[in-house]
Amino acid sequence: MGLKPRQWRQLTVISLVVAGTIFLYLVRGILFPFWLALIFAYITNPAVKKLEERQVPRSVAIILVYVISIAVLAVLASRVVPRLVEEMEQIVVVLPRYMKELSQLVNSLLATLERFRLPIAFTEAVLESASRFQGYIEGFVQRLVDVLLGMFSRLFTLFLVPILAFYILRDLETFKAGAWRLVPLGYQGEVRQLIQDINRVLDGFIRGQIVVSAVVGLLIAICLGLLKVRFALLLGLVAGIFNLIPYLGPLLGGIPATIFALLDSEWKAVWTIVIFTVINNVEGSIIAPRIIGDSVGLHPLTMIFVVLAGGHLFGVGGMLLAVPVAAVLKTGISFVLRQVL
Repeated sequence: MGLKPRQWRQLTVISLVVAGTIFLYLVRGILFPFWLALIFAYITNPAVKKLEERQVPRSVAIILVYVISIAVLAVLASRVVPRLVEEMEQIVVVLPRYMKELSQLVNSLLATLERFRLPIAFTEAVLESASRFQGYIEGFVQRLVDVLLGMFSRLFTLFLVPILAFYILRDLETFKAGAWRLVPLGYQGEVRQLIQDINRVLDGFIRGQIVVSAVVGLLIAICLGLLKVRFALLLGLVAGIFNLIPYLGPLLGGIPATIFALLDSEWKAVWTIVIFTVINNVEGSIIAPRIIGDSVGLHPLTMIFVVLAGGHLFGVGGMLLAVPVAAVLKTGISFVLRQVL
């Protein structure tokens, strides 16, 4: 029995989606600036539309939004970037010494443990675990430094973001018109509702998560600075970036700060853990619910799974984008099920 025209269309759409997904996976190494450009365009588009409503031409509105954004970033950069660069130069110099001190600290703890005359099997298990943990920590810190240095060495990629975002914003209506032509008239009402649902999910999560992470990073940088932990500004930036990753982010962001504090003194490490615990509890119970709410509608186990899956497939970028992508997929699947059932 041959397929009906409607079934052929459905099969074609599914095939295109699968082929597109495979293609994106194959070229994932060059997608990061495009994802950033899409996010930047999504965030700034409401401001552009507000100016358009005041009879400002779209291209002029985009340029005005860019000028304001660049002015704000320039003020922040003039105060923050020189300090960040200085801290990064210092951390590259002292990192070998810090790794040596960390190794000595672990060996000292193991020597103390051996004096308790614990069973040999237990002691060997602890030694193996400690050695493995030390390797993980050293690798994590080294990769973190490499990533931060890579961010500054790949400035050309970052310069691409506003250029790509400009063209996305300028031709957004053209893209929309082209996309609507692909949707049959009988389905346009349902598709419009789906887009509104997706926009509601993304609007709350992306803007809210950026604001919350900025607040968390600033608070941590201030508290670490008051505690006299070295590289407080850089560690606050790292904590803020990792905070964009739900659930696992605060833990990952706290590891470097705790290590650097521990290399100064034990009490600084304890206070650093207290600072991260208090700030992240305040963020989780007060700040995030007020700013973000339950916009994504995903169970915590689902969020942890998709974050780990995103990290496994696409690295740190995958971890950052995993939750919004999963939320969009959930919204789309729920919409389709409502139409079918």
